[in-house]
Amino acid sequence: MNANKVRKKCVILFCLIVILSVFVFLFLYGRMNDRAGVKIEREQSWFDEFYIKDDRVYIRCYVTMQNSGNEDKYVKLEANMEEDADKKLIRNAKVTGYDEKGVDEFLVPANSTEEYTIYFIDDFAGNNVKQDRNLPEIDIVEYK
Repeated sequence: MNANKVRKKCVILFCLIVILSVFVFLFLYGRMNDRAGVKIEREQSWFDEFYIKDDRVYIRCYVTMQNSGNEDKYVKLEANMEEDADKKLIRNAKVTGYDEKGVDEFLVPANSTEEYTIYFIDDFAGNNVKQDRNLPEIDIVEYK
């Protein structure tokens, strides 16, 4: 009889541990999804054109960003344009991205994929030649 009571207690304890483990896993999985980041969908993004206006270079790109998390994210974008800076199209290798209104922050809603028109703007350095027509490498900075 004592062996049955011990076995019954072990089975109950095992079931409680399994149920608790499932709840812990679900909780942690939900937290991981909340922290999921924003990423650029490069296959759906492209360089469009560049032009010079008032000694500033405007490099227009269409950038598709995906937020796989459960929270809205605010991001800033920085393009790495070292080659264009080396060849004197622009002054700086790191260039901030702006929308059509000059705002440098972008809201990417939770669980969404959105397309944005981005202008990477920097000072003209004297050479009116863009080195390539490729989408630049873009760093995403999440800040909210």
